[in-house]
Amino acid sequence: MQINQLNLASNDYEKWRQLLLSTGLQPEENLDETWGLFESGKLIATGSRQGNILKCMAVAPEHQGGKAFDLIIAQLLQSIWDYQSIKRDQMKAITASEDIDSDITPLIEVPGWDSVFVYTTAASAQAFSWFGFEILGSVGSQLIFLERSGESGGLQSYLKFLTDRTNDWLKKRTDSGFNVPTASSGDQQPISSIVMHANPFTLGHLYLTELAAEESRLVHLFILSEESPAFPSTDRWRVVENATDHIENLIIHPTGPYLVSSATFPSYFLPTEDKITTLQAQLDAKIFRRYIAPALSIQRRYLGTEPLSETTRIYNEAMQSVFRDELDLVIVPRLQSDNGQPISASRARKLYEEGSWQELAELVPETTFAYLKEHSMESKPDND
Repeated sequence: MQINQLNLASNDYEKWRQLLLSTGLQPEENLDETWGLFESGKLIATGSRQGNILKCMAVAPEHQGGKAFDLIIAQLLQSIWDYQSIKRDQMKAITASEDIDSDITPLIEVPGWDSVFVYTTAASAQAFSWFGFEILGSVGSQLIFLERSGESGGLQSYLKFLTDRTNDWLKKRTDSGFNVPTASSGDQQPISSIVMHANPFTLGHLYLTELAAEESRLVHLFILSEESPAFPSTDRWRVVENATDHIENLIIHPTGPYLVSSATFPSYFLPTEDKITTLQAQLDAKIFRRYIAPALSIQRRYLGTEPLSETTRIYNEAMQSVFRDELDLVIVPRLQSDNGQPISASRARKLYEEGSWQELAELVPETTFAYLKEHSMESKPDND
């Protein structure tokens, strides 16, 4: 048997596709590397990775139960180790830079960054457990989410990271003279949460955040750590901090890898887009309900609607079904612009790409607008 890296832009693609189909899987495009195990020139097993997530693991039916799976996963783990070594060096260089803000460092060094993850079915979960993977969450037998912790620690380290950040934040607030209301002091308002991509941060995001802060004694705002092609996570973090620095009972956290990202969520063993969205939302809600909410004593989560988005409707319904009576879910109607159009990040991105600055200014806070103008200038090619 021989393991080779596959080039899916070549003739390797059809062999790879046929093997996936023979095991009931669908080809997926979001892949960084794909490896194949060959026997007598025939592809008998394959596996891919996107970042530190294993995907498209398939073994030909006649070779299942043998060593083919072990060989493929061992190769992928080595590949991820090499990838993480490069990333580790990059992180060290960034944190050592004199230009980096000290408050950005936690965003870069979130526990779990070097974990390995896999989404699979219940029937396949046992095979991954032999390699040190542990189940974090599941949606019936259709979807199992597993983690193999790295040196930074896994989910439990991330939860400690959140509680330590919160305790430090509370101490600094108290030392500065701000008295954060507590349940013991008679404040009956809940501790609430919001999860957002802020890609970019709009007036709709600001409205939702201010409303949550007004109705809560403390709000945990989670910004997706996932990198965006348009706006880097560190930039989004700074913009949100600047736009919300007037909200005294708001603490901002990075999500790390523990709140489900649409870019990394698997589609190769799920039949339809609606099914993917439903399972994604249910898994996200279960991890939040089981781990994150108890760690921070969160009682409520705020969501925004988007009337034109079927995906958002499915997501909100799935969250409601999972939270039930355990967490209060507040769904806030989307803020509208003066012309009656819903304010959304997707619309803001479109106007940004078109250079429609006057219309864009009506959708985003001044801090976001200033960043977008600067970012636009930096993105333009140098013609000199």
